[in-house]
Amino acid sequence: MSGHQHTSDLSNDELDDLLDEALANAKIRKRLARGFKLVTDFDIALLGSSAIGGGTVYLDRHLKYRKWPYGTLAVASRKLNVIPGLIRHERLEQALEDELGWPYVKLAHPVAQHWEERLYRNQGFDPAAVERMFEPYIKFDAKERIVKTPPDLDMRPLLAPPRSTGIIARVNATAQKEKRRQASVGYVAKSVVANQKCAKCVHFIQPTYGGPACTGVDSPINPAGWCRRYRLGTLGEKPNG
Repeated sequence: MSGHQHTSDLSNDELDDLLDEALANAKIRKRLARGFKLVTDFDIALLGSSAIGGGTVYLDRHLKYRKWPYGTLAVASRKLNVIPGLIRHERLEQALEDELGWPYVKLAHPVAQHWEERLYRNQGFDPAAVERMFEPYIKFDAKERIVKTPPDLDMRPLLAPPRSTGIIARVNATAQKEKRRQASVGYVAKSVVANQKCAKCVHFIQPTYGGPACTGVDSPINPAGWCRRYRLGTLGEKPNG
């Protein structure tokens, strides 16, 4: 996630080396070459995030200033389109976690943040000034402007320390609004269908990502459960490998 809630012990030189190493890695290059869609109509607690698997990048719907186009904000009396920087941050951050197993707080987030800031520097903006500009848009309070959350959100950044239990609860609660009631899809907590259970379903959210939960059916979800929407697969997997 793009919010600057974490500080890094890495120097700029170390971040430069790690970033260049990551961008040269074949797995990362392949991951970043994948297609994705941008969605900007949800509330994202830390400005930006991704769907599990990376097929969608989510940017907070409040990234607007006056009557300017979405994503164009004021930094030191200049206009800055923050969309490209936030997208590169979200896509690289998740790729580093998924493809290389880099820990979010210590490596994936600061290296992705460094790539975002490199773009701002190349455009003549001071990253510290950009960070100050972002502050009013970042949600810290459990009741603040979070009314619509994507059900397939990668929750790992919010689950990483330091974590806000209030924000996590609010995100989870609002995500439920996007889902169907259990009774409407015939959900049962223990499957009676051979070789079919929630844990093997393409809609199932693993505990790593904030589950057990489902992208389409409201919680609680038992990994051993089942419903009529069952389809074998892994959430966020890229079709055909």
